[in-house]
Amino acid sequence: NYSIYNIAPHPEHEVADVLKRFDLGHEPSIPAFYSAVVMLLAAATAAFLAVYDHGAQMRRRKSWLLLCFVLTLLAIDESVMFHEMGSSAMNRLGLSGSLHFSWVIPGSIFAAVAALAFSHLLFNLSWRTRLLFICSGVIFLSGAIGMEILGSMIVSSYESEAAAISSLAHVLSQAVEEALEMVGMGLFFCSLLDFIKLERISLWISTP
Repeated sequence: NYSIYNIAPHPEHEVADVLKRFDLGHEPSIPAFYSAVVMLLAAATAAFLAVYDHGAQMRRRKSWLLLCFVLTLLAIDESVMFHEMGSSAMNRLGLSGSLHFSWVIPGSIFAAVAALAFSHLLFNLSWRTRLLFICSGVIFLSGAIGMEILGSMIVSSYESEAAAISSLAHVLSQAVEEALEMVGMGLFFCSLLDFIKLERISLWISTP
């Protein structure tokens, strides 16, 4: 990221365009592809649980299905960037400071609604899985929303957004933001697999 804005002749140079494919904050890129794949793997695991998790009198089935749906939407958004369209609409409000990237407003509302929707699922899980789910969610949101607010403050402190984006402060904040999102989602996926192990859920495929 630093090379794109400070070493390459200009951000649209051919070399910079190649480097952007490895930039944590650029979409589409390999890091964004990785994040989308992990989200889809987690969605597939949730779908598996919706079918084969027979614990708690099967009260968790609807929650697993909803989780699969939400994770699939997040994976699609990670690839095609629907949230950028929301940002363009929210920017018409003319917000600045910590709300410069104003998509955090609908993003925070979505996170709060999701937390309420999955509270029933959390109460029907063991303390270990519940703790892992909460930790992964906190880590993910710390990057997706918390660091985005910090990034907004950094951008607002510069004369122009172009100058802010090329600054070392913004480069570092963006790297931390994306890293937290990746770690949070990776931990959540591992938490789902750990839950399957704890519940001793098995799938046997027999052939004639």
